[in-house]
Amino acid sequence: MGAPSVFGAYYVNKEYFDLFEDYDVLAISIPYQTNLKKLKKFVSMLDGLVMTGGFDIPSSFFDEKMIEGPSYSFDEDRVSYEFQLLKLVEQRSLPIFGICMGMQVYNVYKGGSLYQDLYSQLDKPLNHSSSSADGRLLAHEVFIKKSSYLRGLLNCDHIMVNSSHHQSIKDPGKDIIICAQSSDGVVEAIESLDGQFLGLQWHPEALQGTLASKTIIEDFINKL
Repeated sequence: MGAPSVFGAYYVNKEYFDLFEDYDVLAISIPYQTNLKKLKKFVSMLDGLVMTGGFDIPSSFFDEKMIEGPSYSFDEDRVSYEFQLLKLVEQRSLPIFGICMGMQVYNVYKGGSLYQDLYSQLDKPLNHSSSSADGRLLAHEVFIKKSSYLRGLLNCDHIMVNSSHHQSIKDPGKDIIICAQSSDGVVEAIESLDGQFLGLQWHPEALQGTLASKTIIEDFINKL
């Protein structure tokens, strides 16, 4: 979408790569791949997977009719591809870190569902799009559940985060725990029972100077 080529483009925002700049980690991006043999080969080279932010997820992936009215930017090919990728990554028990759309894709992959549009489906939600123009802008507080892995990791009950989304998790998927929410009840973080996955609705890659972002990314790196 918006690519200089008529054939489209793959891109990853620079700050995702910057997350790993000071560590002994080589971050690489993987183009959408439908050839299972090639994809298996690619996954065999990985130590972990970061699922980045992106566009919206079509409601067909969680068996709902699309709500008319809101403005969507779908990337159906990416969702289909990442479902296939996740199956292979899970088979190897690699750590997975999901950010924004990446967290949502994982939840849907696990059989969960989404709010297609917070502003249409929730009563008086916070402004969850206030950091869209600049991810460095803090938007609202996130409250972390005491018994969660994330709570033990950050050693605090709440933090300020940025926010740039209009879809969010509605029903958690199989073996998924909701570990943080904003004051309006929107799910802000999830984790898997087996510890393989941690997902954030906010964008830590845009808040790299904060202790919370540093702690979270170093925890992921230590699992590689």
